[in-house]
Amino acid sequence: MVLQSKQKYWNIGPGEVSLKKTLDSSWRESPRYPLRESEMKARTWLCSSVLIAVLMTAGAGSDVFGADVTFNKDVMPILQANCQECHRPGEAVPMSLMSYESARPWAKSMKKMVEAREMPPWHADRSIGTWKNERGLTDEEIATISRWADAGAPRGDPNDLPPAREFAQGWKIGEPDMIFTMPTEQVLPPELEDEYRYVMIPTGLKEVRWVKAAEVRAGNLDVVHHVITFTSTMEAMMKGELTGGGDLGSSLGGTAPGMQPFVMEEGIGMRLPPNAVLILQVHYHKETGLEARDRTSIGIIFADYPVKKMMKIGQVGEENFVIPAGDPNYKINASITIPEDITMMNIMPHMHLRGTDMKVWAKYPDGTMEEILQVPKYDFNWQFFYDFSVPKKFPAGTQLFAEAHFDNSVDNLSNPDPTIDVRYGLPTTAEMMYAFYTYTTDDEDLNAMDPSIVAGGGGADGGE
Repeated sequence: MVLQSKQKYWNIGPGEVSLKKTLDSSWRESPRYPLRESEMKARTWLCSSVLIAVLMTAGAGSDVFGADVTFNKDVMPILQANCQECHRPGEAVPMSLMSYESARPWAKSMKKMVEAREMPPWHADRSIGTWKNERGLTDEEIATISRWADAGAPRGDPNDLPPAREFAQGWKIGEPDMIFTMPTEQVLPPELEDEYRYVMIPTGLKEVRWVKAAEVRAGNLDVVHHVITFTSTMEAMMKGELTGGGDLGSSLGGTAPGMQPFVMEEGIGMRLPPNAVLILQVHYHKETGLEARDRTSIGIIFADYPVKKMMKIGQVGEENFVIPAGDPNYKINASITIPEDITMMNIMPHMHLRGTDMKVWAKYPDGTMEEILQVPKYDFNWQFFYDFSVPKKFPAGTQLFAEAHFDNSVDNLSNPDPTIDVRYGLPTTAEMMYAFYTYTTDDEDLNAMDPSIVAGGGGADGGE
């Protein structure tokens, strides 16, 4: 998400602007006749006083101590706690906020974005549900950043700077037990703008393995919009089947803007069958005119505990729709009935460039209704699972409903073409309407099943 041009705030500070105005004004108002000595001394004293005051103001924007709000004392702790997880080198964001030097050019943009509550990104209605991964700043934190920007973004006393926040180098999940990389580099020709590709990676696993954490790392962040990882087997692939476990039930998660890696609670795992093949569904999107290359990887950590339940992915959505050209508020509804008792861990709405909002609610078997999630301002650039603070129980027979709206009008600045009807499709220029969720089945106990189905351990011939 591009905020504003760096150049606008980098080369000139508030103090320099004031100084330029003062000198220009003095020059224009100077009389055209010679001054008496007393008048000259008075004007010299006045200009000197103004110059000193202006220079003090300019200094406040850099290193003068004693400023009311400073970067080192007040702003850096906020950035460390709320922003640096994404705003650091190697992540899919346009700027780093790891230091004063890298943050200072963005001071006014930071103020604008936090006051609009567009950063940190969180699009769910905070009055509905409670979320473990909720992002956002307090009113006091927003006011602090705003006052700092208005004061000229002073650095402050170096002794006030907190210790640098440390991040794991490389993989967020920690060092993987195995890393699987695309067998060959994906070449995106200059004329390509938007494409989905399916890339197969044999694992070489000889027996069932249970995964407790998985992380997809894009090889080229500039062109990979998102990746979803499915699992299959060599036998299923020989039969022409895409997935060896059916539906979305066998997945290792993926990556998208704002999405965090899947990390399981103890006792829960993601299943890799013998002879597993990882299928990476990669959505590439780039500007035309230049060739690009990508070689994405997925790292996994095996469960070091007995796995009792398998994590699955479900969905409520609709694929049979036509959004009329020019329609600014087209509504799509979807529903499913949950066939068994489940525990839901999180939920993620997914639409494309015309999606504007989505809400999800449940109707329990006793007729009780409950709002689950509402995203009033959907943003295709930021997609992540909303993690329930406490996983939600849904008994068999519960109905899940989803309702979404789409803006296919010229007023939607993200709309690729408001003159055409839009249908379901994989490309960004088409549309989707899904609410994905992860869950476990309540009566499942893998420890009581056939050991050949749930056994772990063993080695592999593939991976890195």
